[in-house]
Amino acid sequence: MKIIVYFLSMVLTGVGLGVAAFTFMMDRAITATGIQNGPWVTNTAYGDSKAPALLKAGVAKRGLFALKSSETVYYTAYTDSEGQVLDDGCTYRVTGQAPATRWWSFTLYGGDNFLIDNEADTYSVFMDPVSREVDFTISPDAPAGGGDWLPSKGGGKISVTLRLYNPEPAVYEALTTTPLPSIEKEQCA
Repeated sequence: MKIIVYFLSMVLTGVGLGVAAFTFMMDRAITATGIQNGPWVTNTAYGDSKAPALLKAGVAKRGLFALKSSETVYYTAYTDSEGQVLDDGCTYRVTGQAPATRWWSFTLYGGDNFLIDNEADTYSVFMDPVSREVDFTISPDAPAGGGDWLPSKGGGKISVTLRLYNPEPAVYEALTTTPLPSIEKEQCA
């Protein structure tokens, strides 16, 4: 009987360590690979059927439902423009010129990689067809002056994803240098 308990405990330990290692490697395939542009990270293999298995698994785990890179470029920021991890208790201002693309949107995610439940039912900021300017706030509470806002309360360590739908060829040619909006920390609670 002792040998069966020992054997089962070894199997369970092995499975547990394997799952933990696989989860770590999937997350690392998303956050540590790809192309850096300021605080923004992208990877041209998102949505590619020939992408490495761990990257595909990481994309699936995060629920990106990624389109082909020929259709969409995804940039995700886990830090502000100073390199500090984005936190739901802080207020950030995202400003700049949107890259040349047919349509863009920003979506905020919590530490669990899901949308952050909020009373405002606001989960994304998207392109104003008249202006290519980006100017919105990420914060726990609505900004006093109004304006576009992504609520972060309850998200923990947050991330923001910029989706560029049908970007112009110049974006693809300069993924590391295409001007992208900055993420400036204004204050923390």
